[in-house]
Amino acid sequence: MLELFYKKILENLKSTNIFYKYNSEKYSYKDVNIFFNIFLETLNTLKSKKQNKICTLSNKSFNFYACVVSILLSNNIWIPLSSSFPSKRIIRILHVLKPHIIFCDKENFHKIKNLDIQKLNIKIVELEQFNIKSKNADIITSYDLSKSHKLEDLAMIFFTSGSTGEPKGVPIKQKNFLPCFFGQYERFYKNKSNLVFADFHDSSFVISIVIILPSIYTKSAICPAKSSLDFFKPLSHIKQNKINAIVTVPSFINQFKNFTLDKIKTIDLEILILCGETFYLQTLEYIFKNIKSKKVFNCYGSTEVSPWVFSYECKNKDIKKFKHQGVVPIGKKFDYTEIKCLKEELLVSGESVVDGYLDEKLSREKFLHSNGKNWYLTGDLVKNVNGNYFIYGRKDSLIKIQGYRVELLDIDTKIRLLKEVKNCLVFAVSINDYKKMIFAAIETTSSLQEKTIREHLKKLLPNYMIPGVITLHEKFPINKNGKLDRRKLIEFCKDNYKK
Repeated sequence: MLELFYKKILENLKSTNIFYKYNSEKYSYKDVNIFFNIFLETLNTLKSKKQNKICTLSNKSFNFYACVVSILLSNNIWIPLSSSFPSKRIIRILHVLKPHIIFCDKENFHKIKNLDIQKLNIKIVELEQFNIKSKNADIITSYDLSKSHKLEDLAMIFFTSGSTGEPKGVPIKQKNFLPCFFGQYERFYKNKSNLVFADFHDSSFVISIVIILPSIYTKSAICPAKSSLDFFKPLSHIKQNKINAIVTVPSFINQFKNFTLDKIKTIDLEILILCGETFYLQTLEYIFKNIKSKKVFNCYGSTEVSPWVFSYECKNKDIKKFKHQGVVPIGKKFDYTEIKCLKEELLVSGESVVDGYLDEKLSREKFLHSNGKNWYLTGDLVKNVNGNYFIYGRKDSLIKIQGYRVELLDIDTKIRLLKEVKNCLVFAVSINDYKKMIFAAIETTSSLQEKTIREHLKKLLPNYMIPGVITLHEKFPINKNGKLDRRKLIEFCKDNYKK
């Protein structure tokens, strides 16, 4: 498995297929090979050791993606940082990791230089110095993979804040991400090539690996969104660059509703994969009505499972079939995954589950070792409906109201039955020691009124489940990963309630 993966990538570096494209800017796999040669020379110059911890802090240029491929091929450890991280967070991560090298672009070079990290003795290399035009394009790397990669080797470290806000380092080994990748390949990409993958997400988000890895394995192209216009007008970016493979979060699709149908109809996708958030049936219905895609999948997982353990292929009939569920199922587990439920919470084990966090204390809270197996406690509540699994809530979103057990997702899905609702967040706030208040923040059109929402909910829910506070919003805040910024929205609602 390990040898097959890396040999295939090395073989692909001989190809003239497009590896990176952005409007008129194009680079081939041969260009990546040249970059890889320069990368190896640079490591020799820096007198690097085996398994260097290498950070990247760069915008999504060709050099950035070629650098990521080079780090993985040379069996070093990739640690993606983001320019959107506050300086204090970057400093905290660097002090925890003590990386050997940071590869960054000019834009981020001064940011790194100005950080108080001199004592860490980190080598900083500008990506712009990798001038592939100065090298012979016919040079093919003969790199000895048999002496380098081992399944127990660390491959990458992603930092995820989860619900705590504190960065949690997730070390992913070769043995973790490779089964996950080959499971994806068999289910989504087998016999496919020459795809054009969009990349609308921050490179520090784990969704990066489910874009970059399938792309380089199938000799396909990566086409990132780089400018603010690409994010503001994603349809133009998709159409102009002939993108036909999109891996993204469901809330990203909500942006399409801001455009006319004639523009949406110009999209012609081979595959659309949604992951990272609850996939509501309302979003699926919108996709089948308006977006042309040969395949639509829902995938479930997290950084801790490298990152997917379930998937479901969506069909048009699902809109009626799962009407009472309100959400798209996560489907069936991949073969490399074992699952069990503990008080309805989903626990996951198997090859793709990481050993734990860098912080051992956090690991003890979220990982359980039992009978020689390592189980990740997802915090998600699941139910099996005719062989397909559904997420119906979070362990931390189960609350008691007036003595009744309430799952906030139940309220959320009922609100979304109103066609005017674009997005919704239901949460609970402790008003005092003995009382909780349910809040519902709703992104909607100006025509929807609070009175209409309350009348709608009274027909579907008992009184104790109807939100005490309903706030209507024209647009929800979005974080750097394209997801709803829950914390910012909750704080806004709480502040307005106090007023």
